[in-house]
Amino acid sequence: KCIAKLSTSPSSIDDHLEGLEFSEGGVSYIEIPTTCRNPYSFTGEAMIVDARTRLATVLAPGNPPDLVLIDPELTLTISATYTAMTMLDTFLSSIEGLVSKKSTFLSESLFLRSLRCIISSINQSVAEPDDLQYREQASQAGLLAGIGLTMSRSGIGSALSHAISGRFQIPQSWVASILLPRILEWNLAACPEKIARVYDVLDQRSTSYGIAADPDDVVEKAGLAVEGIRRLVASLRLPLRLADLGLKLEDVYSVTETARGFPGVEHMPAPVTTEDIYQIIQQVY
Repeated sequence: KCIAKLSTSPSSIDDHLEGLEFSEGGVSYIEIPTTCRNPYSFTGEAMIVDARTRLATVLAPGNPPDLVLIDPELTLTISATYTAMTMLDTFLSSIEGLVSKKSTFLSESLFLRSLRCIISSINQSVAEPDDLQYREQASQAGLLAGIGLTMSRSGIGSALSHAISGRFQIPQSWVASILLPRILEWNLAACPEKIARVYDVLDQRSTSYGIAADPDDVVEKAGLAVEGIRRLVASLRLPLRLADLGLKLEDVYSVTETARGFPGVEHMPAPVTTEDIYQIIQQVY
């Protein structure tokens, strides 16, 4: 996206990483994603890691792509485990878009549909990685989440996963899948009614999430939703802690301010402090 914009410009990407605004111009850009995780596909933004500092940042080169071509067959070369992680990454984007203060009725509908697509296909995508019907559902989830994020914003979970990935050169979806249950839990206090809607999306067979004693008890349903997602991640035998990725706790703390500065964090349902981010990192370490 940035290359297309800068192809007719005398400036370099370094200039824009240092604060220079993008000018008019550029060439047509067609995006062809190879995973279901594409939160910036339909926006004029791009997530860039500065190779000099390893700092992740969101740049705004301009218009959205002229065309986004989504073909589930292009995801077949990704392993079953990596596919599951990208789906959980999309799940995280949808959750954060759902709870964001910028979310609308339309974007919420898109995010909830994205969540349903993931829950209904993630186990089968791992068990039958060559079956295109499950890859197609994952691609649909990414499409819905990407459109939803043109109206809403992701939050601190996505920001932390990008910041940690950029700083330590670890696949971003790995970090997102570890953060997902904790971010759900963190948002529970601020907007239990929205987290409770996740409960209604869950498939009891795939998450063993339990049955609410009182179907009208929003807090109980929200708590069961968090527990259901935690069990789902564990059942997929994915890394559950940042320590599993070989990271040191004191090193991970170094990305706190980078993550806090990501667009969207300011629109979360509750203010996010530096201490909050420290606690999130501690609890997933």
